[in-house]
Amino acid sequence: MAREPNRYDDDDDRPRRRRSPDGDDGRDEPSRDRYSRESTSKKMSVLGLLSLIGGIGSLVLSFIPCVGSMAIVSGVIGMLLGLIGLFVAGGSNHGKGLPIAGTVLNVLSIIIAVVWLFIIGGMGKWAEQAAVLEAQRQVEIETGDAIKIPASKLGNEFESNVVNAEAKYKGKLLEVTGKVKMVSKERVGKITVEIGDDDTTIDCEFGSSKKDDLIGVDIGNTVTIRGMCKGVGRAKVVILETCVLVKGIDLASLGRAIPVTVATLLEDYKGNEITGDEKYAGKQLELSGKVARVVKGTGSTIGVFLKGDGEDDFEEIFCEFDKTAQNALKSFTVGKSVKVQGTCEGRKNGVVTLTNCSIPK
Repeated sequence: MAREPNRYDDDDDRPRRRRSPDGDDGRDEPSRDRYSRESTSKKMSVLGLLSLIGGIGSLVLSFIPCVGSMAIVSGVIGMLLGLIGLFVAGGSNHGKGLPIAGTVLNVLSIIIAVVWLFIIGGMGKWAEQAAVLEAQRQVEIETGDAIKIPASKLGNEFESNVVNAEAKYKGKLLEVTGKVKMVSKERVGKITVEIGDDDTTIDCEFGSSKKDDLIGVDIGNTVTIRGMCKGVGRAKVVILETCVLVKGIDLASLGRAIPVTVATLLEDYKGNEITGDEKYAGKQLELSGKVARVVKGTGSTIGVFLKGDGEDDFEEIFCEFDKTAQNALKSFTVGKSVKVQGTCEGRKNGVVTLTNCSIPK
């Protein structure tokens, strides 16, 4: 006879979970891995955050012209903060993302700032070289051999055959004489003196630094102007550039110093001392040349010897200063191009001399 199934009978032979003595049913405790992950979560790096903020500011600053080089200082500080934050993060529970980002931005700002320094330095050298070349060109225009021609004749030649005229005069130093038709400031940094007659016009372009030389130059005055021939401009007018006023208004009569180079002054006295005295003696001169040497004079005077710009210029001009100018004369180093203003006394003891000298502003 079949027996009834016993509740203790069980065909399922799977292992049964045993209760622990303390009543635990064997269920797992909350995973320790979860606590481990929570305990090892990365903390934000304060140094990295400061480095990142500083890096953003330095990067923005580095792109600003002229002041971009200042980003070097802030960039170095931010980079150091980032490196220190990165070092601290290596031995602690701080994240490395912020220090790395801050360091990279600060290094980039430093690189851009250094590039600005090279650009500014290059521009400074370029400006210095341009100033030297301009000074040399000015001396060449004032003292070089020039083609002397009336303004009317020059204008007529260009009007008759511009090709022949440009081949003959363009790029060459001209000394043009004519009547003033107009003085104007049509271009920034340029003063234009128009000379010629009713049928011709020559535009003579002066730099703004020459404006004092043009004081008193009025319409109808006959003047002589030196300049480099540029050819015909857009208005079909002959143009002379980098011009200087040779003669016209008597500057001495206006109480102003006459600009002259050492080479020109010496040449005038070398050719005919009487003519040189008639032209310069007793007049205020603004003399341009290079410092040969500075010596202590007798009593309360200081002597400055100036020579020409040429390597073979050995003859000198003596300029006498009062001893009160000794501080200003400390900048007069040998070979430096300078300007001196004083009264020409002609030749004294065989040397052309200027007295009561000062340094023009």
